[in-house]
Amino acid sequence: MHLLPFTAALLVSATAIPCLAQSVVRVYGIIDAAVSRTRMSSGASLQRMEQNGHYPSRQGFEGYEDLGGGMKATFRLEQGFAPDTGATLQGGRAFGRDAYVGLASSSLGELRLGRQYSVMQTALGKYDPDHLSQYSPALAAQISNLEQTTQNNVIKYLSPRLGAFSATLTASLAQDAAVPPGSGPQVVGAGRKKTGYGALLEYSQDALIAGMGYQRNRQTLTAGGGAGQTVMSLGAIYDFGTFDIGALGWRHQNALGDGGTPSTTMWTLGGSWLVAPALRLVLQVGQATDNGRVYATGAAKAKGTSRFLNIGATYEFSTRTAVYARAGRLSDKDNGFNGRASLAASSINDALTLPVNGSMTGVSLGLRHRF
Repeated sequence: MHLLPFTAALLVSATAIPCLAQSVVRVYGIIDAAVSRTRMSSGASLQRMEQNGHYPSRQGFEGYEDLGGGMKATFRLEQGFAPDTGATLQGGRAFGRDAYVGLASSSLGELRLGRQYSVMQTALGKYDPDHLSQYSPALAAQISNLEQTTQNNVIKYLSPRLGAFSATLTASLAQDAAVPPGSGPQVVGAGRKKTGYGALLEYSQDALIAGMGYQRNRQTLTAGGGAGQTVMSLGAIYDFGTFDIGALGWRHQNALGDGGTPSTTMWTLGGSWLVAPALRLVLQVGQATDNGRVYATGAAKAKGTSRFLNIGATYEFSTRTAVYARAGRLSDKDNGFNGRASLAASSINDALTLPVNGSMTGVSLGLRHRF
């Protein structure tokens, strides 16, 4: 998966075009605050204002300069923040969600350089009928591996549309970065990061959109050997007008240095219904099953299963402002997600520990405004 030929073609095209500068800059954002109550099968419960509601709160700047001849310079700077405290998220980064500059051609596609969303973030969010809401099973899949969200040092190429198809290719440069143990759910031990790769092939025709995603991340381990995470997804949504239905399949494997390969496979199915001009209902179910191996060590365990339910409603006062309610349930059997059941439970509440063979339920009421 080589991006350098695309880079060279775009740069050569740019140098052959006189500058006809016309710049556009847009300021945008989402403020989404929600109050939730979560209860565990053990009897523990928690009420709080959520750091992230249905859509994570953000503010950003994006724009382009028209260079003429179908060429544009592009950029985006996007910061995530917590509406409950006003704190900056993504480890306190000034622009932790997006920080890239790009060069786009109407015939050759677009090249972007910088911190960007991974292809798996796009795949999981786009084909999830509730778009990674707090109780969505797809959100549990996404946060089980931080490299599925936003990546540093990314070279990303987005192809032009060819008939009904388009593609995205990425390389996340390692730059010999240190990987401390415990720095994320995908890290199995101290070591050094290696360059990762991703690809997303998408199909869009009339009411159907579908996509296949692939992502590979790797580390060398200080203790010897290496580890690598491979993620694959297949998703589709069909829009019937007032009703749409979406399905998503996801598989995550963690190849350890000793040859062990813990893996988790998930499916989700759901839909949303526009039951009135401003009221939309959503229902979603999902199940994840692991292969009976502990994620970080490969040691044998009972095969675990996680089951998800997400139900809710959204009322839109306008195209910018909405209120919503969501309710969700997660049940565990034999410490699912390769022994990371509580990590999967972060999709409902990241402050409570899910009991092995237990369950948790939550309800959330929120208000969202786009600007």
